[in-house]
Amino acid sequence: MKLPKSNTSLYPLVPVLYAVVILLTAAGCNKASLGESYPEPFYGQLLAGDSLITPVAQVVSDRVFEDSAYVVVKQFIVHPEAATEDTPAERISPAPVAAVVDAAEDYLYLFDKETFTLRKFSIADGTLQFAIEIDVEQKRNGRPVLRLVSDEVLWIANIEKGKIVRYTSAGERLSDLDMPGLGTPIVADDGAFVIANYEDNEGLFHSYSPRMKKQDAFGVLTNIKVALQGIPYPGHGMGFMGEGVTDGSHSFVYAGLLGGGLLSYKMDGSLRYFRESIDHSNFPGVREDTTRQVTVLSTDMEGVETQQIPFNVWNDTYYQFYSVIGEEDWGWDAYDYNSGDYKYSIRRSNQCGNNFITDTHVYANCLNRGFFQMKRAEAVNSSKQALAAIN
Repeated sequence: MKLPKSNTSLYPLVPVLYAVVILLTAAGCNKASLGESYPEPFYGQLLAGDSLITPVAQVVSDRVFEDSAYVVVKQFIVHPEAATEDTPAERISPAPVAAVVDAAEDYLYLFDKETFTLRKFSIADGTLQFAIEIDVEQKRNGRPVLRLVSDEVLWIANIEKGKIVRYTSAGERLSDLDMPGLGTPIVADDGAFVIANYEDNEGLFHSYSPRMKKQDAFGVLTNIKVALQGIPYPGHGMGFMGEGVTDGSHSFVYAGLLGGGLLSYKMDGSLRYFRESIDHSNFPGVREDTTRQVTVLSTDMEGVETQQIPFNVWNDTYYQFYSVIGEEDWGWDAYDYNSGDYKYSIRRSNQCGNNFITDTHVYANCLNRGFFQMKRAEAVNSSKQALAAIN
């Protein structure tokens, strides 16, 4: 996969999709596919009842950017290269790449992937509430993800293989959770969660109760089996890999990392919408790759021009990172959380990568400088500009 040429330390990138993630288990291969009874082969369409549906197009065809001349409000972290003799040691951090803000925008939580340190700050006065170095048995070299559940419990994904590390908002470590899939869990405020399962066609999404009891499987996007050395493998596989976010209710928005649009469900399996993104491309296909020492399945990148990562939801606005592969063009798109309608986009600014976005601020990691809160342009003005562009 060809990644953007811009400095990759500023923002999270889609992880390279190694073929080994879909070398499926025998148990996964034996699961029945809900799409097998459909009379025609399909890939990337959604099986809803007895019909196939395609994502609904956006009315707007081009991005409308808000004014991104941000004003720095305060600095929470100082990069080692920008630190002075007077900089407190607990404020120096090389790579705070994961961030989450509570619903009242009172507290900021940061995770540094190099030092494995979790920090909590008071946003009002910038004071450090705690700094905890997290100990795990098997470090995972993925993109860390923070989720704050009901403003009380932090879920930290992708830092330990097969587990979710959890802390209370006061900094007390809770028991880890063993995850039943490869994806990043999408967790509601009551602890119920959905996780993508790429190993079978029972459904892309698998829902679990707060006590981790399996509830349902839904979201069938293919009935095609991909052959690996003559053996047909069922499953949504790496072409459907993505992430999702929720507003805390029992609903979520899911986006494929390399295309496919926006897919939104309630956690009981009720479809909310299936929408194209502003620069839509289909879910990429999967092919047999014989160029390596061992024949594997790999993503077919032909026609894939952008990558995207769901970021956060704030006041019914869903924010998604986008990057044009191989170019310097990257930023953040805003969609209506409840309809999937495109609203506006935010450009990168001053070599800074946003890590969390609210109505009035961005929380951003800036190249070799540190982590800042910045005041953003009024999003409502950008939304009005987008509507004007339609008319």
